[in-house]
Amino acid sequence: MTATEVLALHAASSNTNPNPNPTKLSTKKTAVNPRSVRHKGVKVGFGLMDWNLLKSRSKDLAQRLGQPLRTIPFSEVATHNTTYDCWCVLRGQVYNLTSYLSYHPGGVKIIVKCAGADCTEEFDKFHQWINIDGLIKPLLLGTVDLSA
Repeated sequence: MTATEVLALHAASSNTNPNPNPTKLSTKKTAVNPRSVRHKGVKVGFGLMDWNLLKSRSKDLAQRLGQPLRTIPFSEVATHNTTYDCWCVLRGQVYNLTSYLSYHPGGVKIIVKCAGADCTEEFDKFHQWINIDGLIKPLLLGTVDLSA
């Protein structure tokens, strides 16, 4: 192969236009760094691994102050309906989700909409596959009493 042939081959292979036909879209897939993709409401330092680390290091995330699990009247649950005091009922269990709000991938507002209420139906619509005990068991306050 002569030097001229090598130069011609190199010129043909080093096309400066990555898409020689501008009417045809490129089908090349580019790799996405999974660390650069963030969920809507999650801030840096508030991911699932951060939540698991907090659970393992904290002694009283539910803020029960050493009290045993108890039966809680629904009327009491209804009073805890703010961002700074957020109790929710899931499948008959009452959870103090206040400390979990910032770690929720869907954002704080979604949980606060259900604060002070039974959010089982809403939870099951999007998260029926999630193991509640594995995720928020340390936030358990007790069971709900619907008759009160």
